[in-house]
Amino acid sequence: MLDLHYKQSKDESCVYADRLLNKLLSLNAKTKNKINIAEIKKAICYGMEYHGDQKRQSGAPYFSHPIEVAIITADYLFDTEAIVAALLHDVIEDTNSSFCQVELIFGTKVAKIVDAVTKISFNHLLSKEATFCKINTFNGFNCANNLNKKAITIKVVDRLHNMQTIQYIQSIEKQKKIAKETIQFYIPLARYVGLHVIAQELQDIAIKTLNV
Repeated sequence: MLDLHYKQSKDESCVYADRLLNKLLSLNAKTKNKINIAEIKKAICYGMEYHGDQKRQSGAPYFSHPIEVAIITADYLFDTEAIVAALLHDVIEDTNSSFCQVELIFGTKVAKIVDAVTKISFNHLLSKEATFCKINTFNGFNCANNLNKKAITIKVVDRLHNMQTIQYIQSIEKQKKIAKETIQFYIPLARYVGLHVIAQELQDIAIKTLNV
């Protein structure tokens, strides 16, 4: 389905991309609010180009991860900008793509969502400070802002997929550290924005990881 006009056209990521496109086309047929498939394809090409030969610890192409995040995001935000941002959520942080490049090609709203996802951090918070109030204000983040809600949703979904594949991290100690961080911050954050099903899955995986 996906026609990629560059050297990586036969990359394994295309298999993941087709899953996303098939899902969006199916959902488009059932709703009045259509996803812009051309824009999604453009984002896939952009992400695959900039992530290039990067690999996940599982050995899968790195860009398979943003695609999986986009697939899950579509269940909660059936919105072109949000799905494009999900596909590109790591390009500013992990590649040589810049905010200005993303803004030029995909627009200011998408660039701001991607930038917000990148800037969400819990590093300065202590465990006892992981409250709804703190989550609402960390890094000056205003959850009433629609772009920020999209960014938070993508951040939570990003953590969900990373937890779903946590077994590929070789260090058990690191797995447990990630699980604790998930319980302290990501589960409350997921609940705060109404992602209760995701919060429950995160909790199940985190507890299982800690009990290994």
